Amino acid sequence: MMRLPLTYKTFDLVRMPFPYNDKPKSKIRPALILSPEEYTIPIGQCIVAMITSAKHSSWPFDTQITNYLEAGLDIPSLVRFKLFTLEINTIEKCLGTLNPIDQLKVTQIFNNLFKDLHPYDDLHPYDIPSPPSIKELQL
Repeated sequence: MMRLPLTYKTFDLVRMPFPYNDKPKSKIRPALILSPEEYTIPIGQCIVAMITSAKHSSWPFDTQITNYLEAGLDIPSLVRFKLFTLEINTIEKCLGTLNPIDQLKVTQIFNNLFKDLHPYDDLHPYDIPSPPSIKELQL
């Protein structure tokens, strides 16, 4: 019998190898799934945010996880908006899910972080202007 691949939902906390910019190796650590299944399943990739205890540093938009034990974590942690796209087959296991209050906080920060990427929210998709063609840009 063929085994179906596991799927992960937005706000699942998972354990997976996390890449480092300054090192050739990765480290197994928790991460927060940000991408919906509609994105993840067809391409086998997921967008994740780093989960850290952040004892020595802070970043803008760091968000404390209010009930870290319920989320499947061993120590007090926060969501750090250090974002990556990684293959779902590298996920070792699902640890848990953020509670609804933390989900709302993460959603609000994510929307704030990318607010300039959706300037046409009030328009119907057919009313959004098309980007200029390469020919028009060369003029």
